[in-house]
Amino acid sequence: MPDSATVAKLRAAWPNVPIISFTSSLEALSVSCDQSSKPSEPKDEKTYRDSLSAQDTGKCRNCGKIAPLLCNGCKGLPAARGNSTIAARYCTKECQKQDWTVHKNDCKAAKTRQLLYRVADLTKGLFYIHSEITFSWAYLKKIDCYGPLRAVYTDEVKSERRNTLLVPFSTVTDLVSDRKEQEAYLSHLGCSGAVARFGPLLAARLRGNLQLIEEIIVTPKNHNLSIVKGQKEVDNRPVFRKDGLYHTILRVTLASQEQYAVDLTGAQYGHAEECLPWEDYVTARVDQIIEVQPVGTSKKWLAEQIDPVRLMQWSMKLNFLNEMEICIGFWEVHGGSIDALLALPEKQWLAKKESLLEYVKTFMKHLKEDSIRQGSWCRE
Repeated sequence: MPDSATVAKLRAAWPNVPIISFTSSLEALSVSCDQSSKPSEPKDEKTYRDSLSAQDTGKCRNCGKIAPLLCNGCKGLPAARGNSTIAARYCTKECQKQDWTVHKNDCKAAKTRQLLYRVADLTKGLFYIHSEITFSWAYLKKIDCYGPLRAVYTDEVKSERRNTLLVPFSTVTDLVSDRKEQEAYLSHLGCSGAVARFGPLLAARLRGNLQLIEEIIVTPKNHNLSIVKGQKEVDNRPVFRKDGLYHTILRVTLASQEQYAVDLTGAQYGHAEECLPWEDYVTARVDQIIEVQPVGTSKKWLAEQIDPVRLMQWSMKLNFLNEMEICIGFWEVHGGSIDALLALPEKQWLAKKESLLEYVKTFMKHLKEDSIRQGSWCRE
């Protein structure tokens, strides 16, 4: 969390950007992530009585009897494979205590798993905000839908002049009202940039629970949605150009040796889940693994682009990412640490996460407007 001197410098740097206080709405952010993530011997409050239905015949992990109790430490947390959740059942509190030496590692692994899913969810939300602020599809003219296919047309005359411009405004929200569709366009052909800019943020939030993070280039399959560039129309029939044969994702190996795929831009293929167990992801979405790269490879590649327009875009987007991190620092000053946010109970986590994202979005919009007024954006 930034100290008062850092906050004063940040306020001096951006005097025209209003700082929204979330202090009153974030009083619940008093949970310590370190304390909540350490398993301890279960006490009475670590179990709760579950209402049993006629079909509920869960068995005790310790003795095999019908079990009306669930471990409250990992209840409802994601399982290592599939879409199921953890449900460690016990017939009595005594059985739970006897099994604790066996179960505690699974309980800790489930909490780490939940942390990864939440960090990936929050990182994807920040990615969409950044993409919307820096959206760079110049002169988007129309979007046609053909089932799961989306044909995107731009103004070719104006686009030819794009090499001298950075266009500061997005028109995707004007042409598309559905939020899932907007996310598809905001993430289209943005996988390398997402990995380069937001991979380090994800890794930083997983510190202490992360063994390895890698960049994986794949050819995707099983698209629920496909976005193509509509080059022209002949006899009222579209002619398409398909882009993006390769897709870059992150492979995260936790300290428990469990591996997960984090796909921040899967929406461009119609996939909503940003984090899946690695084997599940490969089975469902990967046709072929092309290359495994050290984390940071995409960032280095983007920074070495010789095209001046790409260099300007990369620099501009990186600057806005830096300001986004400053914004998150402001939020932490008023509302508590991100670590505390990630450790909240589910309902509080969802509410406070949305508060954070709304705060960042408002801040970044003001920042963009301030940058345009100062002439920081090239305009036509």
